[in-house]
Amino acid sequence: MGATMRASAQYYGHRPDAEGSRRYRMGFDGERDEIGKDEAYRHAERGEGDYAYRIVLSPGEDLSGEELKDWTRDVMQGVEEAGGSWMGFVHDDHTDNSHAHVIAFTRE
Repeated sequence: MGATMRASAQYYGHRPDAEGSRRYRMGFDGERDEIGKDEAYRHAERGEGDYAYRIVLSPGEDLSGEELKDWTRDVMQGVEEAGGSWMGFVHDDHTDNSHAHVIAFTRE
């Protein structure tokens, strides 16, 4: 499971933008706005929990990066309350539909 989730974090962090340029997108979670790639990869590889999820969250409207982070945090609050963890990556520069890719770990 660890290698698969790390590969997902690498893809989410480095996906090309609309012009085909690759740049690292910082990860984020419920408390932090910027998670560097080394920490993101470690979290994805060693996530604690019995279950791992790769989720795409799209609000159905165009939100800025900060608005999308806040919206994602609201959506993922239940995972945190249940003792799980998650980390997301904003993708608002390669499609008309802004979205966040989330890697989540839960015990149930």
